[in-house]
Amino acid sequence: CALGVALSLTPAAVPTADPFAPVTPPEAEPVALVGAATSDQMAMFDWATERYSVAGLELPPMEVVFHDDSAACGGNMAIAVTGAVTRIEVCTDADAPVIVTKRTLLHELAHIWAHATLTDADRAALLELRGLDEWSDAQQWSDRGTEQAAEIIMWGLIDQEILLLTLEDREPEGLAEAFTLLTGTEPPLDR
Repeated sequence: CALGVALSLTPAAVPTADPFAPVTPPEAEPVALVGAATSDQMAMFDWATERYSVAGLELPPMEVVFHDDSAACGGNMAIAVTGAVTRIEVCTDADAPVIVTKRTLLHELAHIWAHATLTDADRAALLELRGLDEWSDAQQWSDRGTEQAAEIIMWGLIDQEILLLTLEDREPEGLAEAFTLLTGTEPPLDR
């Protein structure tokens, strides 16, 4: 059950002085559609998108819907869906610890960013660097390049020290190298 209806925050068309002139949309910005959420969830979403902006990682337009149970996420804390509509379903409890919400939002936004940004060559380079065989079809969650990319980007953008128990190879030097390979920049150092 969603907490509310998704609201469109995509740029509206800019009207012109001539009513018959073509309407010119403003420059695209990394905006999102955000379903009704608690003020804390909205603040955390704003924080997460700001982390991407500060790192120079452009997010595509998307929908984000917060739910009050995990059914919409298949029992997970969140899921990212790409295709005709790019969407994140967030099923993290509104009372979850802040670190859980931060990690979840940064991770799911990383899936959206990677889908919109990474080339086949980028994906292949990460698979080689991390010693993986599959981008998304591996049996083990941690053996999927897509999940490693999302965890590495989350690790690079989060503003506090964390331990990535989700990845076998979690040495900071290797994570930083993978972050740079994916993004072209070094991870922010404001932890």
